[in-house]
Amino acid sequence: MCETATHFVCIWLTHTRCPHYFVTSCNLIHNFFGLQLIASQLMSTDEAWLSTWFLNNCIRKCSLLCPDSISSLFNDVSTTMKLHNAVSAVVNWRLSTELEDTWNTLQRAEWLIQRRLLTFSLTVQSCVHRMTELAKTDIHLAAYFTTCCPQNTKDWFC
Repeated sequence: MCETATHFVCIWLTHTRCPHYFVTSCNLIHNFFGLQLIASQLMSTDEAWLSTWFLNNCIRKCSLLCPDSISSLFNDVSTTMKLHNAVSAVVNWRLSTELEDTWNTLQRAEWLIQRRLLTFSLTVQSCVHRMTELAKTDIHLAAYFTTCCPQNTKDWFC
């Protein structure tokens, strides 16, 4: 898919014609300088270059969030197997920490809900708004919000 998109961009740049999606008479790159240079650089882009770019700019940065024993695996990804093992280690670590991360996020959300309830005065409109926003993240947070509301506001929802 990337090669097809790159191919279209190269054709547009070479012919200095990039059609606007809605306004067909509009040329998005009219009178743009350096088109031949950009087109030649895009034409030299292949799967190996994109893979290397993705490894260096995305995967390595993500691996820095892992423990040193895992991120250090990316110091030597000279073979496909070493790269596979390094990426697999990141995935396995992430899967093993997902439940704890979810729990910590839930604890933080509960703390924030309680803090908001103590800090701000509540109206029917503000409660409904907060419940709607919380439900977008997790329906259980909206239920938790309702149970934490001061007693006099619970009548609004009944």
